[in-house]
Amino acid sequence: MASPIIAFLAGAGTGYLKQRDVEDQRKRDEEDQQFKRDQQGAWRKLQAEADSLKTNLKNAQAGAEVVEGGVGDQSAGAPVPSIQSPPPVVAAGQPGTTGQPEAPSAPVTTMAAQVGNQPPAPAAPPVFRMVAPGGVNQTFNSAAEAQAAAKEYSSPAAMNARLVAAYRAAGQPDKALEVERNINQGQMSKLQLDDAIQARADKAWDQGLNAAAANAESLAKYFSGSPLVGGNQVKAVPSADGKTVQFFSVGADGQQTALYQPVSSDPSAWAPLLTQMSRSLQPEQRLQHMYRLDESRRLQANADRDFELRKQARDDDREYKRGVLALRGSGGGSGGKGGAAEPAAFDPLSDFDPKQARKAAMDQALDEAKNNPGSQPMSEKQIAARAQAIYAGLRDAASADNSMRQRATVFASAAKGAKTDEEVQAIKDRAIKSGFTEEEMGRIDPRFAPTPAPKQAAPSSTKQPQKKASTPVAAEQVGSGLPPAAEAAGVRLDKARADLAQLRASRPPGLKDGNAARDAFARQIKAAEDELDAADAAFQGAASPFVAAAYGSRRK
Repeated sequence: MASPIIAFLAGAGTGYLKQRDVEDQRKRDEEDQQFKRDQQGAWRKLQAEADSLKTNLKNAQAGAEVVEGGVGDQSAGAPVPSIQSPPPVVAAGQPGTTGQPEAPSAPVTTMAAQVGNQPPAPAAPPVFRMVAPGGVNQTFNSAAEAQAAAKEYSSPAAMNARLVAAYRAAGQPDKALEVERNINQGQMSKLQLDDAIQARADKAWDQGLNAAAANAESLAKYFSGSPLVGGNQVKAVPSADGKTVQFFSVGADGQQTALYQPVSSDPSAWAPLLTQMSRSLQPEQRLQHMYRLDESRRLQANADRDFELRKQARDDDREYKRGVLALRGSGGGSGGKGGAAEPAAFDPLSDFDPKQARKAAMDQALDEAKNNPGSQPMSEKQIAARAQAIYAGLRDAASADNSMRQRATVFASAAKGAKTDEEVQAIKDRAIKSGFTEEEMGRIDPRFAPTPAPKQAAPSSTKQPQKKASTPVAAEQVGSGLPPAAEAAGVRLDKARADLAQLRASRPPGLKDGNAARDAFARQIKAAEDELDAADAAFQGAASPFVAAAYGSRRK
């Protein structure tokens, strides 16, 4: 009997333990589920706060707008009930629901009677609202008040204040302090930068004003078109005795309005007038006026340069036609109907490629900006200005080069028709007056070459050298021996001729190579030509007169 009882008790104990384990596991599962629910709730709360902060930050940076009407922008705020309309007027004899006229239990007022007896309802005053995201919906009685409020609400200072308030409301005071500190630092830096810009602008204004105050005409020209006179012209009118001067503002219709009181004609007494004129303009207006003056000067400089280029082109064309007419007059061409056609006008930029020149100028400007040794990098405006200057230099260089070649062609053509020494000298004088040197004229035509000064010939030596240097061919054909001093001169002359020929045979730099390469190549050519002239002069002086005359080594 003991064994079944013991077995029963043991089974009951085991079942109890299992049941307790099950209950404990259920409690643990419930705790785990509750923990997960708490975590999800906390995550949802954080996500909602983040979304709310994001929305508030977006609304803080949004501007306001003004709408007209009693309801306003319903999406930004709660709708406002509209003005109640008066009850509808029932006309006499209007059928009811039964289709029959209602019984006249009371006197019926017709629509005509209402219109005739009742005064007109007063018009509702206009309503203007300033609306913005985030529930902003304020009512104003005038559009000016609403616009002023919207402008203040949309100002950078108000936006920054709302931004800081949004971080504080989200429980992030450290972020709010950081944003506020950055805003204050930015404002301080802007104030310092504005002060520096203002100081430079004031200095530039004072310098320009003092320079313009040299006389009444220049001062009137300086203030013409300025905000001081509303963009009108300024005219200085001296008095009859010349002791005073009166400044007038001249409108588009020619009407004159006196500016200030007449002042002395002596510019040294204009200090009060200049101070009064300067104080009449705001700093922004002074900057705007100085920018307009600089732009006018730049446009005038470009116009003057273009005028000079066209004038030079006309002069070159006139010289070219004069040379052609001289050739015709001397029998160089057939007259009448069979004569040559009138020569076309000379264009100094006929072979100039503006597209290629602009690309080369921009490439060079970008390269200079990339390799700028200064600590301050070049801005896009500075790069564009530098590219424009390089382009103008390329254009001027091409025009000058073509003009020089054209003038050389003109004088060479005129020289072919010159028969007498007087005609040759007249052409040479015109060429030198236009900028040619005597050496350059000698290369155009041998008759234009400067007359070399007579030199004493070295004593002839009957002793023949054992080893001859590189003697010019013309000297060898003559057959007379060279002095020892002429041997080295002959070697130098041959080398100078070879160097110049090699340079002329090489490819000259183009537009894409830049002005520096073109200038360097021109200097090399000039140096080689000078060396050839010096070597030729040395050989002429060292050789015997007969050999030197037979050699004739002047370059063509």
